Amino acid sequence: MKEVKTLKLNPKLALCLILSIVIITFSFIQETEASSSSVEFIFDFSESMNEMMGDKTKIQIAREVVIKILDEIPESLHAGLTFYRNRDKDKCDDIKLLKGLNRQQIKDMLRNTVPSGKAPITLALKKAVEKLEGNNHFLSIILVTDGKGTCEENLLKTAREIKENYDYRVTFHVIGLNSKKKERYQLIRIAKAGYGKFINIKNKKNMEGVIKLISDKINNPEIHHPVVVNLDDMVLIPAGEFLMGKAINDDFHAEPDVHSVYLDSFYIDTYEVTQKLYRTVMGENPSMWIGSDLPVESVSWFDAKEFCEKVGKRLPTEAEWEKAAKGGRYDRWAGTSILKKVGEYAWLDDINVGSRSGSRTHPVGQKKPNGYSIYDMSGNLLEWVADWHNGNYYKISPKDNPKGPDTGVGHVLRGGSWDNHWLGARTTNRFVNPPNVKYNNNGFRCAKSAQ
Repeated sequence: MKEVKTLKLNPKLALCLILSIVIITFSFIQETEASSSSVEFIFDFSESMNEMMGDKTKIQIAREVVIKILDEIPESLHAGLTFYRNRDKDKCDDIKLLKGLNRQQIKDMLRNTVPSGKAPITLALKKAVEKLEGNNHFLSIILVTDGKGTCEENLLKTAREIKENYDYRVTFHVIGLNSKKKERYQLIRIAKAGYGKFINIKNKKNMEGVIKLISDKINNPEIHHPVVVNLDDMVLIPAGEFLMGKAINDDFHAEPDVHSVYLDSFYIDTYEVTQKLYRTVMGENPSMWIGSDLPVESVSWFDAKEFCEKVGKRLPTEAEWEKAAKGGRYDRWAGTSILKKVGEYAWLDDINVGSRSGSRTHPVGQKKPNGYSIYDMSGNLLEWVADWHNGNYYKISPKDNPKGPDTGVGHVLRGGSWDNHWLGARTTNRFVNPPNVKYNNNGFRCAKSAQ
């Protein structure tokens, strides 16, 4: 019989191998836990759901939609049900958070519960997100309601606070049941704050589209781990001359005349100012869409100027912005001069550029940077600059470090936004707004002079 030889490991090597296995296993567990996702249906069983929609009641249509959605999502995906009804009309705390139910039990509960009372949606939202405490899971909330007879006035505020707290770990999608203008506006705002979708079922005809869209959102959740942007994330733009105005070989004749400008060296933010940075400095987040690394929007020129000054910076001049956007070249868009490649660098609502914005902002830095390694200078959000607007200023502006007219009625914005087509996102295109307006396509980045 042959002697069996045993392999002897060096003790230090063995210890290293054991530690490596432990680290890999722990990392796998963390990654698996972090990417775990579930869905929670918040179902409105208030009295108004008994109202007719054609030949069926709202509750009948809502049941049918949710049951079909349950059939379209895999059994392996955990699905929960939070529903509310109020049998005592003087109270608003009749909430049930149902745990451990299989799909058939959820369907039976939906079929057998009779609507009554009012709708404590705020409390239902708070109860639903309790399952995120003490873990790293992701949750898609599907709110099914007509938005009527609610018990609270601060529903949107609560939804925004929940999203601020849990960030991308929670997403709100809202299915409205023939919601009227007043209720529909609030439900749309909730869905946008939750970085989700709102769909209003008007009749049986658009039910199938709702089922498909929401099922796809549940089956393909947007698992996003936000990037951390710091105040010192800036790029140095070297001193020197550049051609300001329409790009070389640009055939769009409405642009201002090209002219040579000299700028001293300066720094400019690598990213648009994020909501997390803005909230940390200003104590609030005015944005419609909520996400820590989404660019802050719905800010006035005064807001942008105040933020930059509070952190020891300033708004870039129009000339500085354009030089930085052109990336040391003469790009028509920040990063490229080829229309078919614009979608690689910019979030726009344009079929000509490939990747579309979906009519919303996106986390900063997801697209390619331009020639100076700066992100989102075309698309995502229009960016306030320091200058007052004057259509004739280019003809009289000084060659060295122009700072814009002394007065005006509006300030310049640059770069295009999520709802612009390719024309609006060009590096030479100019927008103008009064300094006090706060639109959800307006944001900014800061600059500072190089010492």
